[in-house]
Amino acid sequence: MAEAADINVEGLRFWLTEPTAIAARFTGEIQPLRADFYAEELDRTPEEVEYFVGRLTVSSWSRPDTVARHGTLRVNPRVAVAVNQDTSRIVALVHGYDEVSSTLPGVLGEAERTAKLKLPVQPFLSKDYLAFSEYIHDKENGYVIPVLVALMLEGVKAGRTASWRPYVEEKALRNHLGRWSMQPNRYSADHPNLHLRGEIEIEEKATFGPDARLAEEETWTAPVLQMRMNIWTLPGLREALETAHKNMPA
Repeated sequence: MAEAADINVEGLRFWLTEPTAIAARFTGEIQPLRADFYAEELDRTPEEVEYFVGRLTVSSWSRPDTVARHGTLRVNPRVAVAVNQDTSRIVALVHGYDEVSSTLPGVLGEAERTAKLKLPVQPFLSKDYLAFSEYIHDKENGYVIPVLVALMLEGVKAGRTASWRPYVEEKALRNHLGRWSMQPNRYSADHPNLHLRGEIEIEEKATFGPDARLAEEETWTAPVLQMRMNIWTLPGLREALETAHKNMPA
């Protein structure tokens, strides 16, 4: 991803909308953009790209509540999009939603898992945060991602927490998250396992199928207020955001 310095968004138009509003563009436009991004920017193999891109359906993309984990609600999905004004093609995109997770353990036995499915998520007893799920862009417009993130943060309560789960090889994104004040979650200083105290929490997932390599996944979080203040310090972001608003569809 290009450096977020001296950002210029002339020639682009911006949307901040629900995924369902652009669902008709998912198969013919968004999926090819995702495939190119994972192949070229993240250096994925053709097999990995086919699995990772192909397994996401327009239904699960538009309605992430249908693929939420046990004891989790995913609501209010939204997407910030940059469109080339000349070609009307989507050139960059950030996807996210509000997630409410119960305070119950994430790993349960079968009996507890079955019981958990029947329990309502209690927002006042739960973790409530804005979850960024994905960003994609073409070769020329990676620099616009911070503008899309700023659009996503608008209207979000400052006291809430924002969360993003970058894969370890996405070094450019991790650098940006650090500049925006987001940091990886760490085990508590009083964790029962002495070796884990203060260490970064890392989850291994067979992201590209059982026969492919495991992807390490971290959860990075920050208060929305802190993240918003940091991202607005990026050179050119304020002017770019003003231009973005001028080019938003009526």
